Amino acid sequence: MSQHDTDSTSLPTTTVDCLECHHQIITRDSYKLSGTIFFPILRKISSSENTSINANNEKENTKSASSSLREVIILDDNLRECAIVIGSAMGVPSRFYREFARFLCLNTKCIVMSFDFRGCFKSRITKDSIDGVKFDEGKSEREIFLEIQKKFVTIVNWGRFDLPAVMDYLENSSLDKLLKCESNNLDVKLRGECVNGVKPINEFVYIAHSIGGQVLAYCPNEYLCKFKGTIMIASQSGVAQHWPWIIPRLLLYVYWYIMLPTMTTLYRMETPPINVANQLVTDWYSAGRCNTNYIFEYFGIEEAKINPKHPSWALQNKAMIAYVIENDFYAPFQASLWLLRSISDPTFISNLKLQHLNGKSTNITKKRITFQNDEPDIKSFGGNQKRMYYIHGKVAKKIGHFNFFREQEGKDECWPHLLKLCLELLESPKVDSTSNPLLSPNNPFPARSSKL
Repeated sequence: MSQHDTDSTSLPTTTVDCLECHHQIITRDSYKLSGTIFFPILRKISSSENTSINANNEKENTKSASSSLREVIILDDNLRECAIVIGSAMGVPSRFYREFARFLCLNTKCIVMSFDFRGCFKSRITKDSIDGVKFDEGKSEREIFLEIQKKFVTIVNWGRFDLPAVMDYLENSSLDKLLKCESNNLDVKLRGECVNGVKPINEFVYIAHSIGGQVLAYCPNEYLCKFKGTIMIASQSGVAQHWPWIIPRLLLYVYWYIMLPTMTTLYRMETPPINVANQLVTDWYSAGRCNTNYIFEYFGIEEAKINPKHPSWALQNKAMIAYVIENDFYAPFQASLWLLRSISDPTFISNLKLQHLNGKSTNITKKRITFQNDEPDIKSFGGNQKRMYYIHGKVAKKIGHFNFFREQEGKDECWPHLLKLCLELLESPKVDSTSNPLLSPNNPFPARSSKL
């Protein structure tokens, strides 16, 4: 071990910071995703161990010392063994969550990762999107795009492949690999030791925005069981019956039946105004037309009482929070409540035609908040608690569907509230996540299937 790896306290110019490393992740079906990992660090400037000050030639050696100064990264000593993963909304790039991710990273001491789902932004379809596949040079860009889109790009694959790939990458990669990327070439230390081989992650907190919460419905149960908890912001169903009557519901019908179908017909590659792959938009509005059971109907997922692979069996014992914003056109209260119950309560009948058979009882704690004078419940958050926070008043008008994550609008009002709940969740003990009477002891987490 070199001299500058032996004693972190001898290094000058210490500041608390957040290191960003950009990574490419390859999914099980060989699609290449782009993401950013955030690390809580102590940023220090150190001179090379070979630099020495020669009293007889002070000027020359000062110049030499200056040229050999380099950055040495020392990870925060309190780095947690739980990573936070951010699932983005439809049509929202991962860079939108950058300041929010930095805030969580610095205040929770967790590794945080944001990424673009396949077919979106930095994970958009290109001729190099599929690992190990080379296309005929005679094919046009359009032909390559449509071929990849047909074989690889659907919303269900966001949960089936993309989210698991991100979790596997964080869990199975050494710190040295996670910290090194094309954007940096740094010396890295952890508690004075080399970080090679250290694999710090064994649990996850998933923070979802809008459709990012729906992705849980397609994620294999063995990955859902690795969650310590889930926090959803403005995540919802797309069923028109959950929208207020009359104008909001009529506008949603226009969106599902006229606007988006027209745009996907006109633009066969990336479809405006969402600016993601055409098939993703088609999946989105097609599921919205399934007025009986939304995504579960469209992707062929049966009710939990007859389906041991249903996500609610894995998530029923996981802590979950849903934030709902008053007058949010994209995620009204009933739509958010339906999604929360559908993916977390195996006794809940999500099929709208059968809900008259369902009991009215629910274990979801609902609380109206304005943030100014509100604190999370006295009881620490964790275990298998389910909570729904309803943001209203002036704060709701400022937040809307997107601004919860913007530094200017959300940092003072929303982020401290979420942070306190997140810290309580991180400190809470582990809970058993295998209590599913429909599952065989020999095969506790079978992979879920769908029609796609």
